[in-house]
Amino acid sequence: MNVSPKIAVVIPCYKVYSHIFDVIDRIGPEVSRIYVIDDCCPDRSGDLVEQSCMEERVIILRHTENRGVGGAVMTGYQAAIDDGGVCQQ
Repeated sequence: MNVSPKIAVVIPCYKVYSHIFDVIDRIGPEVSRIYVIDDCCPDRSGDLVEQSCMEERVIILRHTENRGVGGAVMTGYQAAIDDGGVCQQ
């Protein structure tokens, strides 16, 4: 049995208000999930995406304190693994 791999994209968000939708719009159909990590953004990027994005693949996660890009990426990776092994080999 040949199973197609699931592909996820993790987008750390901190002060990306002006271009987050351009990034999301450029992600192709081969991607199963898009994790938007609001890293305690003062612009509330997560709220913007939640209110305005109609893309069904998008999952928004929020940090209550800024963890930096590495922390945001790790949060997204863990969520992808927890969601059924996306990103696992």
